[in-house]
Amino acid sequence: MVQSYVDTAKAYVRAAQSGDQVARQQLAKHVLMAYEGVHTARAYIKLANEAKVAAEEYARISEKLHKQGMVVKSDVLSARANLEDVKVKVVEARNAEAAALDQLALLMGKSLDEPLDVGEPVNPRLLPGSASDLRAQAVNEHAGLRALRSQVEGAGAQVGAARASKKPQFNVMLRQDWNDENLGVDASSYTVAGVLSWAAFDGGTTNAAIDRAQAQRSELVAKLRQAEEGVAYQVTEARRKALEAEEKIVAREAGLEQAREAQRLVKKRYENGVTTLIEVLGAQAQFDKANADLVAARYELAVNRAELKRVVGVLTADTL
Repeated sequence: MVQSYVDTAKAYVRAAQSGDQVARQQLAKHVLMAYEGVHTARAYIKLANEAKVAAEEYARISEKLHKQGMVVKSDVLSARANLEDVKVKVVEARNAEAAALDQLALLMGKSLDEPLDVGEPVNPRLLPGSASDLRAQAVNEHAGLRALRSQVEGAGAQVGAARASKKPQFNVMLRQDWNDENLGVDASSYTVAGVLSWAAFDGGTTNAAIDRAQAQRSELVAKLRQAEEGVAYQVTEARRKALEAEEKIVAREAGLEQAREAQRLVKKRYENGVTTLIEVLGAQAQFDKANADLVAARYELAVNRAELKRVVGVLTADTL
């Protein structure tokens, strides 16, 4: 019975250690997201400033063309309204950067008043291996699954402790006394006793305790199996998203080049007075969106690769 209690305690210690590892991996992912969030916000600030320069140029061109009688007054007003809207986006991008830095500081346990900056962007490598290989690796290395297995072991030890109550108990006592009228150790006596006890009938209490322990272990076993299937699904989904993010980067880069060329051509046509400002602003909006989509795709690539390592159970600060 005592040995079963010791085994239970050791199993729960291992489960707690694995749970601590799960928390560390989750924290590592959140820190990466906040860290890359700062870079993403700064990229948006750069794009917003570039859009502001373009909007100022459109406002200047529209005023010039209006003076020449090539466009109507509404084009000038639309260009100015577009410029004011872009200025708001610049402010929003700067606020997003400040929020990302604050979130990173909180995750690192730093004060919001303490200056904080980030280094170069981090781009985790794609975890090698097929989907089946990564699923098998996750079953063995996922800290959450190891914690559940330790809990199952602890529940098994609890079953052993409950069954030990049905076994006989033999207790031994050794005792020595000194009784004398004078100070000394001459008059001593010894007592040796042994007690054997065995519960012949306890009204089914022991059997009920065994059944409860077995039921608890069976519940944990079922929970472990469900968790293994869930982790396998998460690995497959995370790998799929990581590969999708790579393809998205290629598509976004190609789309950006096409949007840049379209924006250049439409701007030339507007300067020559053969198109409207609405078409110019539409092309500029498409170009800005292509830029923003590429920035977002790069952020998703880093996060999805880190998520794949987390669900497999190998995410650490060194593997980023």
